[in-house]
Amino acid sequence: MSSRKAKALVVTASEGVTGYLTYVSRCGMSPAYSEYMLYGPVVRVAADKQWEVFSEEIAQQTSRSGDHYRIDFYFEAKEKEYPSLSVALEVKWIPNDRDEVSIEHDIEKLRIMDQRYHSREVYKFVMIAGVHEGENTDEREEISDFWEGNVEIPELRGIDENTRLMHQTVYPTRYTNYGCTVLEVSQT
Repeated sequence: MSSRKAKALVVTASEGVTGYLTYVSRCGMSPAYSEYMLYGPVVRVAADKQWEVFSEEIAQQTSRSGDHYRIDFYFEAKEKEYPSLSVALEVKWIPNDRDEVSIEHDIEKLRIMDQRYHSREVYKFVMIAGVHEGENTDEREEISDFWEGNVEIPELRGIDENTRLMHQTVYPTRYTNYGCTVLEVSQT
């Protein structure tokens, strides 16, 4: 279960990303959407909420040449009352034309963060952003409720019993239905 401060960060960031997507779509930017476009609102929210932000944080060194396992964001709480609280976040952009998206690798990288930062309390989340259809609610308790309720997003591959729906934000307008779905990832 996530701490209130960790949850507040991710919920506020998802609301910021959803609002930002809605705004830039009205500016004609929809064709340029990518995961990297979502980073700005996440960083701004985290800085405002007193978190130190590390982007493209190495989750694990690899023995082979080439890139390491990296997560999109790692945050450390700045306040003294939270000396060992941190959040690891993977952000995923889902284009309109996708029927399914794999988040298995994202979840694997997040779980590695517990080994790397074993002295810290690391809360792990995947934020999935893109077109959502439905209403704002935190009523859904199971990931399968996405498809049983009003919300339509592509099928997510790689989810296990240690991954749960934490929050969902959808801003339906006359022109768009952008939203974010946040999953909390527990250690296996």
